[in-house]
Amino acid sequence: KEEFDCKWRNLDTINVLYLSNIMKEKGYEELIDAYKNLDIDVKNKIILNFTGNFESDAVKNKFFNKIKDENNVMYNGLVKGEEKKSLLAKSHIFILPTYYHIEAQPLSILEAYASGLYVITTDQGGICDIFKDGVNGKLIEKRSISAIELALTACVKDAVSLRPIAENNLIYSNEFSSERSVADLIRLIEGIE
Repeated sequence: KEEFDCKWRNLDTINVLYLSNIMKEKGYEELIDAYKNLDIDVKNKIILNFTGNFESDAVKNKFFNKIKDENNVMYNGLVKGEEKKSLLAKSHIFILPTYYHIEAQPLSILEAYASGLYVITTDQGGICDIFKDGVNGKLIEKRSISAIELALTACVKDAVSLRPIAENNLIYSNEFSSERSVADLIRLIEGIE
């Protein structure tokens, strides 16, 4: 709660986090292109953090070539443990503009909820089972640079409206806790007998 309150007090800079494998179908290219197209006043208010493994050396080279002139775009490598927790704790928005053909229910979205982040994503795969537009964040069109641009611009221009949704996500994340899952499983097993 204290970490949550602290990060949402200061919205001079909006920390946006991409936490997934860096591959074409996860939408990283569209995200970078959208960021580059933002109006300068919006762009300067965003720190865009990427984390994750690269799909290939070709993707890695393309990624670094795309961000080389962008001061507010960071690559944090593959993060785990406390480093991952710290990055989530300081972020305001989680973004996953995925169109990955075998997308399930990304753990990274659940981690974003548990860290009190506003989420921007698509309705790919099983995401719609854990995400509702306007409740957990913003649902955007797949493969759309302009949809990402519009979503990021709206978030920056009305940053205070993100906090209630982020707080809702923090509460909603309890539904995915291991304790809750075990209790549901026990109830299911007991109901079978």
